Amino acid sequence: AQALARRIGNAEEQAASLINLAVTLGQLGEFEAALEADRAALAAFESAGLRRGIACAYCNIASHLVDLARWEEALDASRRGLEVATEIDMPYWITGALLSIAQSELALGNPEPSAAAAEEALERALASGLEERAGWAIHHAIDAYEALGNRERAEELRRQAGELARD
Repeated sequence: AQALARRIGNAEEQAASLINLAVTLGQLGEFEAALEADRAALAAFESAGLRRGIACAYCNIASHLVDLARWEEALDASRRGLEVATEIDMPYWITGALLSIAQSELALGNPEPSAAAAEEALERALASGLEERAGWAIHHAIDAYEALGNRERAEELRRQAGELARD
């Protein structure tokens, strides 16, 4: 698909095929190769001026950097993705960026901004009907609140996760 898109000069299709390749490589545990494909997709989306694709690529880059435990880089990519996704009001990528921010901040020893990002991701995911993202947000928020020693909020979130699973 990528070769065909390149041959006919369709940057959007080329970038989309690179995103699919990156996802597949990530699922195979080939995170460095996935990151390379993500970055190529980002460049293609940028050359075509496709903001939705740019948001997607930044979020995928952040996710693969999280997989590689490259927390500072993941945080930077997440923030860039959040900025673009917010500008174009894309809840899926807004929540994706916030989830990567939550993970990265916690790994860097910053549970307060981690909890804030996870809570915002949860709120936005629920408002947008993104149940899977809401579940991940709850998971990350629980980890952050436990790191903060706020067992009460962690238990509230566990109950909310149970309710969400029943719905």
